[in-house]
Amino acid sequence: MNLLIISQHFWPESFIINNLSEEIVKKKIRVHVITGKPNYLSGSIKKNFKPFAISESNYKGIKIIRLPIISRGNKSALRLVLNYLSFIISGILFSNLKTKNKKIDYIFVYATSPLLQALIGVYLKFKIKKKLIIWVQDLWPEVLIDTKYIKNKILLKAVNILVEFIFKKSDLVLAQSDAFKTHIKKKYQIKNILTYENPGIKTFVKLKKKKCKKKTILYTGNIGKAQPFSKIIKIAKKLKDNENIIFKIIGGGSEYNWLKKEIKNQNLEDQIYLESFKDQKRLKKEYELADFLLILLSKGYSLSKTIPNKFQNYLSIGKPILCIGSGEIEKKIVQNKLGIIFDEKRHDIKGFFNDLAKLSHREFIKYYHNNRDFFGNNYKLKNKAKTLIEILKKID
Repeated sequence: MNLLIISQHFWPESFIINNLSEEIVKKKIRVHVITGKPNYLSGSIKKNFKPFAISESNYKGIKIIRLPIISRGNKSALRLVLNYLSFIISGILFSNLKTKNKKIDYIFVYATSPLLQALIGVYLKFKIKKKLIIWVQDLWPEVLIDTKYIKNKILLKAVNILVEFIFKKSDLVLAQSDAFKTHIKKKYQIKNILTYENPGIKTFVKLKKKKCKKKTILYTGNIGKAQPFSKIIKIAKKLKDNENIIFKIIGGGSEYNWLKKEIKNQNLEDQIYLESFKDQKRLKKEYELADFLLILLSKGYSLSKTIPNKFQNYLSIGKPILCIGSGEIEKKIVQNKLGIIFDEKRHDIKGFFNDLAKLSHREFIKYYHNNRDFFGNNYKLKNKAKTLIEILKKID
């Protein structure tokens, strides 16, 4: 089998498609990836990745084709639009040229935002006459409404028309949650659609009994509009006299600078520790020291149907998940006893976090085994790769 993956983001950027591709290659499948030049975190393209040149390289047996793009720059709305459009335009202009001499059986789009990058896959489908699979990570245009990136109704309608066109031209749509599947199937009358949840990366750590009372709530990942960090600011202000709860936030994104300024302006440096991304080895150490792993999700139609990628990775660590969010992720955590939900409408902040700080070691042990078992039964990378290959083979 020969698989062509289209993804605006790929190694050395940290996305689950990297790990899934590596696992697929281990199963004797040839993988080519069409992607852009890495600039997701920094906003700039390093000198060894020339922004306006097409390059080819090999990473762990994966053939990578990097297309010319405009970098994210200062991550303003205009610059992000230019970044997205440049990848789509480059893909349509150059993807057929760079793949015409390569044997391909399936075109697979890892459809993070913007989902419109799947237009490259639609174009290639008609050029090389191969099956097209879209793996949907965000609901468009709904996520644009939830995060308020676009408010213009005409633009939103145009995006919706393009999204419908993409789905209608796909041979199979994979949805990252059951709620995504239900929504897409109903709205666009799509018949060929399956739920295919994201796999996780195994990061097992030992559970140690802490002698001190202080509990650390750790968040890792994107710091953007889809994560309501204003709630963490509000909670931290209420907990100024509680030395037993601290927040540690490690990541980056469009709201990083805002959060940094807000922590300083509100004199919350002792309650909230903010750091940029760390490498996996150093991050594992943070997971070992943490007591709770935080999932933050803003309210909104599409966001309530989303299972954040960090959920699967958190499970493998075995620490209880503290979720500030509702919808599909809340249901998953509650039904499977994977953590604790905080709702500011239902809970008193001081009382809730005082109780959190008193959670017994016996309770931590229960979560440790429960979460790791749930990860092993549902999200192991090796098993998810096998499932995806089986799905692809059944398309014909």
